[in-house]
Amino acid sequence: MQESIVQRVVRRAGMMGLAVLLIAVSGGLGYVAHLTQVTSQKVGDGSPSVLPLIALSVLSAIAGLTTLRLALHQDAEAV
Repeated sequence: MQESIVQRVVRRAGMMGLAVLLIAVSGGLGYVAHLTQVTSQKVGDGSPSVLPLIALSVLSAIAGLTTLRLALHQDAEAV
């Protein structure tokens, strides 16, 4: 059974939207990690570990880029 053009466009747009959301979350987590580190240095109360935030940021970026790649790959197969 073939997909209609509308179904393909909606699916591709959804995947690209998810990719953009994951990449935005990655940027936000990286920014929060940066602010946490800068604030702790200014206050001088010991540096909290920002490694979990950085790891989540990297994983979110990888997931977003993988989702974007899948969306573009499926679009190329449809043509």
